[in-house]
Amino acid sequence: YPAAIDQRTLQEETALYLATCREHLDCLLLLLQAGAEPDISNKSRETPLYKACELKNAEAVRILVQHHADTNHRCNRGWTALHESVSRNDVEVMEILVRSGAKVESKNAYGISPLFVAAQSGQLEALRFLVKH
Repeated sequence: YPAAIDQRTLQEETALYLATCREHLDCLLLLLQAGAEPDISNKSRETPLYKACELKNAEAVRILVQHHADTNHRCNRGWTALHESVSRNDVEVMEILVRSGAKVESKNAYGISPLFVAAQSGQLEALRFLVKH
């Protein structure tokens, strides 16, 4: 059923989003190889990439950016995947995102950049990474 690959639940979640949520990397990869769209968001405008950052799953992030996931997509709060990984002090994921085109200076709906998120939440390693970049 190739036409059903990007169908959504009532919460607008695709099979790819659900596979990411449950950290089923084999399913994630298979869906992407079968043509699943990596940038379809749920009702909160969270994409699979955003969810992978929330879960601190570097391998899922790698797979998604290799399949051209938008590193600068914004959720309802205006946060990008980089904002989310900064808030979790996940420098490995931050590195993957920046190498894949994430904008370090992006701002959320309130004008808050990832640098401010790092400083506000006391994420020293993330702050060092952002200052360097």
